[in-house]
Amino acid sequence: MNRLAVVPAWSLAWFLVSTLPAQAPPPTVITGTVLDPEGHPLKLAHVHLERPSSGAPLARSLVEPDGRYAIATAATGAVFLRFTGVDHTNALVPMVLAPPATIVLDVRLRRYEYTGSLDSITAIGDWNQFNFGTGRRLARQPDGRYTLDVESTADTVAYQLVGLAGPGHSINGTDAVRYVYDEGGDYRSVLKVEHGHATIVFDPSRLDRRPSTRRITFRDPYSQVARLAEAYDTTRRWLRAYFDASDSARSRHDSLRFNWTPTVRDLGARLAGERDPLLKQLYLFTALEVSDLGGAIDTSVVRRATREIPPDSPWWSLRDVSQQPSQLVTAAAKLEHPGQGPRELFKDSTVVRRAVDFLDTLVARHPDPGVRADALATAVYFLKLLKDDVRANDYYERLLAEYPDAPMVAVLKARFAPDRVLRVGAEIPDFRLVALGDSSVAYTRASMLGKTYLLEFWATWCGPCIGEMPDLHAAYDSLARRGLQILSVSLDRAPEDVTKFRAGQWKMPWLHAFVPGMFDSPVMRQFEIVFIPRAALVGPDGHILATDEELRGDRLLGTLQRSLPAP
Repeated sequence: MNRLAVVPAWSLAWFLVSTLPAQAPPPTVITGTVLDPEGHPLKLAHVHLERPSSGAPLARSLVEPDGRYAIATAATGAVFLRFTGVDHTNALVPMVLAPPATIVLDVRLRRYEYTGSLDSITAIGDWNQFNFGTGRRLARQPDGRYTLDVESTADTVAYQLVGLAGPGHSINGTDAVRYVYDEGGDYRSVLKVEHGHATIVFDPSRLDRRPSTRRITFRDPYSQVARLAEAYDTTRRWLRAYFDASDSARSRHDSLRFNWTPTVRDLGARLAGERDPLLKQLYLFTALEVSDLGGAIDTSVVRRATREIPPDSPWWSLRDVSQQPSQLVTAAAKLEHPGQGPRELFKDSTVVRRAVDFLDTLVARHPDPGVRADALATAVYFLKLLKDDVRANDYYERLLAEYPDAPMVAVLKARFAPDRVLRVGAEIPDFRLVALGDSSVAYTRASMLGKTYLLEFWATWCGPCIGEMPDLHAAYDSLARRGLQILSVSLDRAPEDVTKFRAGQWKMPWLHAFVPGMFDSPVMRQFEIVFIPRAALVGPDGHILATDEELRGDRLLGTLQRSLPAP
């Protein structure tokens, strides 16, 4: 893919405006400043205009040395404006554009919140293609600094530090001759190479640990774009409070007790007083999310959502708002069948057909190609539930032809393609998985012959994986004496993540393997693992007996019992 040219702020705005076709509508121009929390310019900063449904950049502007920026676009509908800067967390501002307009927006970025423990900081870089799984640990020196020597035949080497701003987050270091954007919201440090070597020096004393906050300021706070951004930020804050509470309860090994009452009250007040159709749609989407998470949303509000959110709403583009394109159909089905969960609802062929009909409307009417691609992919899932394989294949072929780069293409291939690797009746691929904590032991297809085993791909950072723990433990406790073995394959960033997890509530007293490189590892590509959790039950002859849905939740125990020898 060609890289975007990065040019100064005012040049970019002039260039985009001047090169639009004569018949094109005037563009939206967004301008303002990007500064640090105290109002000073940053070492290096950019402004990026992105499509939310794909993350694809529409335009990018380099922030001027004095902090000013300008960016222009003819795009309409939902977009994200992302502000990034060295040593600072990026800020994301949603906008619904309808040019022409001029928007003046000032941003002060928040500094990174650095970790307290530095002894596990690792470096990734050009030498390992920035692979988290093969990062190299820095060595602590007597003067308190940390260093790592790297070899390179190039003139420069780029690197990032992992674990400095939280687990799994890679950011620039304190040592650099310059910085480059990493295409993911952060920056890489660049060092000169001399005589084939470069030494990374990380100096903790240079970290600015002062508390800071992000500030987003529209010069016209009463404009629609400003009100939309404020409302979006508020609804996300409501939902973050729930997920933070959920994470906290999980870490305490406690049940979740979350009080939705203030949120439901505030949401109801906003809905009652709002006249802007776009803001009402956002609040209705949020009501559906709160209802799904256990909030007591009145059925009249849910019914309004099913009536008033149109298929061409720009909020469908914001994935963390809309979740799945089938959400409205699910909400409508719950109104007709109160008390039933999604699994029971979608056993009803009428519900599934309504979902597919709605997805067809979304594909026909929504202007965002990312939303249309998601709708087609979701339709494949629903048609599979109906066992309408012919129509499901038609949708899949259309997805491949019209949106070959859509993220869901790889997922659908791994789940439904006739020649997929993990399918019932196929022989499990020839594998070699190194045992967790003992590199002298490896599990292979040959070594597992004669056993019935569950091959489980998981990670400690994967919420649905953790949700499977009660059923996995119950199944193992019940069936280990009948010969069941479980081989859990971790896609964590470090083996220590698994060791620490197993010291908690879930001991996982079975076989374990660790694969460096996560999804990019050759083993994961071999098994077509592009999402987790994934599972395959393998029989004594090495052939697959069951996969995925048959091995989840309350279906797991029954599938295993049918596949093992009678007691």
